[in-house]
Amino acid sequence: MKHFEDMVLAGKLDEAEKYLSGFTQVHENMLSTKTYFELRRQKFLEALDKHERVKALDILMKDIKAFSTYNEEVFKEASLLLPLENFSC
Repeated sequence: MKHFEDMVLAGKLDEAEKYLSGFTQVHENMLSTKTYFELRRQKFLEALDKHERVKALDILMKDIKAFSTYNEEVFKEASLLLPLENFSC
């Protein structure tokens, strides 16, 4: 678990997701689903923070949209962040 945590804290989100996939799949259980979602949401937010709108849109459509079956509002809210210049408070 420490190795996974270190990857996440270091911003190595793709590596963390690949590591996680060695133990569980996205829809194996709700904890797995939530963990994968949070990793992908963080990638989306980091892309927005770097003003990489195309990358953020790609993450939203390919990685986050799959989770809208669990909570459509999360996808809608993330979509609303795309046009904002500064989304942090």
